[in-house]
Amino acid sequence: MVKTNKDIEKSELYKILDLSQEEVSEFRNNISFIKLEIGQKLNKFGEVIPGVFFIEEGEMRLLSIDKSKEIFTIEKFSKKQLII
Repeated sequence: MVKTNKDIEKSELYKILDLSQEEVSEFRNNISFIKLEIGQKLNKFGEVIPGVFFIEEGEMRLLSIDKSKEIFTIEKFSKKQLII
């Protein structure tokens, strides 16, 4: 996972949320932009997802492990989707 320095006003999330200037200032202080490579994990199995995520590009899957230790997809997320 790589943190990036992206301008909040240029993000798709900013356009969707339609924030006031005061909200943008508060939002800017509490947001981090990250980039994941294909196949890279956001967190480990059993860990709580570290925050709320918005997908600007690409796709992401929520995975789990069953009793026989097989990995399976719970849900798929795609571009312009908010993950809470």
